[in-house]
Amino acid sequence: MLRDRFMDRGARASFLALSLLACGCAGAFSGASGELEGEARGTSVSRVDASDSDALVAAALGADPESEAFAASVDALRQRGPDQLDALIERYAELAPTGEDDARWRGLIDAVAQQRDAVYGGLFWERDLDRARQRARSEGKAILSLRLLGELDTEFSCANSRLFRTLLYADPELAAWLETHFVLHWSSERPVPRMAIDFGDGRVVHRTITGNSAHFVLDADGRTLDVLPGLWAPPRFRAALEQSLELVGALDGRSLDADATAVLAAHHERRFEAAAVDLSAKLTTLRGAPVDVRDARLWLAQAPGDEDGDGRVPAKIAVPMAVGKSRMEAPILDAAPRQLGLRGPAEPAKAPSLLGVALDLGPGFEPMTEAERVVLGVGLSHYDDLHPNTLAILSAERPVDGLVEGARERAELESRMAAGLLTSVHEDTAKNALELYPRVHAELARRARAGEPLDFESVDAWLYAELFQTPAGDPWLGLVDPEVYTGLVRGGVSVKG
Repeated sequence: MLRDRFMDRGARASFLALSLLACGCAGAFSGASGELEGEARGTSVSRVDASDSDALVAAALGADPESEAFAASVDALRQRGPDQLDALIERYAELAPTGEDDARWRGLIDAVAQQRDAVYGGLFWERDLDRARQRARSEGKAILSLRLLGELDTEFSCANSRLFRTLLYADPELAAWLETHFVLHWSSERPVPRMAIDFGDGRVVHRTITGNSAHFVLDADGRTLDVLPGLWAPPRFRAALEQSLELVGALDGRSLDADATAVLAAHHERRFEAAAVDLSAKLTTLRGAPVDVRDARLWLAQAPGDEDGDGRVPAKIAVPMAVGKSRMEAPILDAAPRQLGLRGPAEPAKAPSLLGVALDLGPGFEPMTEAERVVLGVGLSHYDDLHPNTLAILSAERPVDGLVEGARERAELESRMAAGLLTSVHEDTAKNALELYPRVHAELARRARAGEPLDFESVDAWLYAELFQTPAGDPWLGLVDPEVYTGLVRGGVSVKG
């Protein structure tokens, strides 16, 4: 089994994190979580035919990463699957390369894994859904399919997927569990919008903006069994997936005929009702006043929808759907909404109920505030500190080097940054677990009962249009409003080709 290739965490610290400490890069973040002792995955190289893999590795390391020779070597290595990736990571740790050699090794590992910073968790991602389905059948597993904006193996994928890489996939225990129970796959919803703000004096800020990500649980036929929207703290993420696996077990590989579809619908109906009861109880305790479960149920059954019916949702509204991501993007959206062509806040949505009944919420339910999400997220997350591998990634990125001078000032700012990241994880977990995920349960149950499609493409279209409020029909993702005058030729918009 793959887990036999896991290092003894109690006996062996990662070369990756220790090398960061040795070069003095990780000192600031280590204060946020004690001594920095990240962990990399270990492998059994004997599981991989080494007769020609060494030659493939050597060819890849000696080739231009943009060349056909590199791509051909990577493709041959990827054909050997997760075992080959594990062998690469172990060899990398043994060699402990530095400088340009380190960059080449990491680039090769990321290319074989199809994920940036793959060396920390060692996850192997399929890019072709048909191949993922074949593996799922042969290995008797479900598929965990990440849907994101941009590409997971590049620096500028969407903000949420970058947080997944740093917080979820770099956690070796979670990574081990994921590969034990799932075949991993990712695909891109669309390219991620990028912005460069040039201050005219040599300073430039680069950001991605808007968009969201989700993990789909698919069966071997590629049909949607569950969807986890947005970012979750690692323990809560695993707990939610464990409940998804209960459904996988109940279906036991059956095709989604009428009986199996009824099982799926009943599962999500129970989960939705439990979510409504849980939200009501939590808010009652937190507010010191009763929150009627019926009001919570009706609020959770309200689909955001496209209120104006024009296929556009302003980015100012869509961005807050993901808390951690919105904290990166809000300063830009807050500073220049009219210049970017953004409409103001919309009135409360009047979309149809996900449960197929008329809604009359009235004043009976007050949605969670930001502070309430943070408080509830701490209890939900069971996540008190960032993993050492997460801190190692943060250190390697040197996020405040261009903002402050002096080692002490950088250390203090980095410590506050790590603390702020942890808080945003708590808030994201509460929003996704208590607000967005129940709406997924309601929609999947409704689709199953109504006999509507549960294929990946159909559910994905609903997810981005209704839940994430970034409909495919708007190529500008709410960042351009044709009714807003900008004073720029062609509205400052250009289209290649």
